[in-house]
Amino acid sequence: MSAESFESKMEDIKPEALPDKATDMELVLFLSKHIDSPCEVEVEPGVKENIRHFYIKQARKIIDRLENPYAKDLLEQKNKEYE
Repeated sequence: MSAESFESKMEDIKPEALPDKATDMELVLFLSKHIDSPCEVEVEPGVKENIRHFYIKQARKIIDRLENPYAKDLLEQKNKEYE
């Protein structure tokens, strides 16, 4: 499968939505769980890929909005773990 074909298929995959009305730490724990143990999707028959990168993108989007310094630090560390 070409890189372009793979990327176009991966764009159609939607990660689990962030929980509504969650605290900063709840959001971080939710994202950390999915970053550590991402779901897999079948991108073509017999070929599965995990969607960790979706959760890492979500983490990067919310990190500056976090007010809890411990939650923010935990999420920064989790991102560094997978850079």
